[in-house]
Amino acid sequence: ITIDAIEYSGEPVGTVLRGSPQDLARSLGANISMHDLRLVDLFDAAVLLDYECEGICLGIQVKDTQPQILTEDLTPEVRAAIPLLIETLAAELARLGSPLIEKSTGKPYCG
Repeated sequence: ITIDAIEYSGEPVGTVLRGSPQDLARSLGANISMHDLRLVDLFDAAVLLDYECEGICLGIQVKDTQPQILTEDLTPEVRAAIPLLIETLAAELARLGSPLIEKSTGKPYCG
């Protein structure tokens, strides 16, 4: 599971997105990573090396990953989307048999 900011999905800022690296990178034309490497390229390289894996990408559509003025905070839309992103992550982990556990209670996270 990869979690990152997503650009160019065509969705409104703050939208939580879920998909495979191939779906998000090829269908939406999104840049999954902010580090100059498309995640889909990593999975394509793994296939060439005879590795198989399932990738799930979760992300939030951001306003601008290269703003003119550097800030140290999230936009209000992205900040508001974080609880949904956490709930989505918890659901994915539970589906895969590895539920997210709350540190304070030791019980599965329920949102």
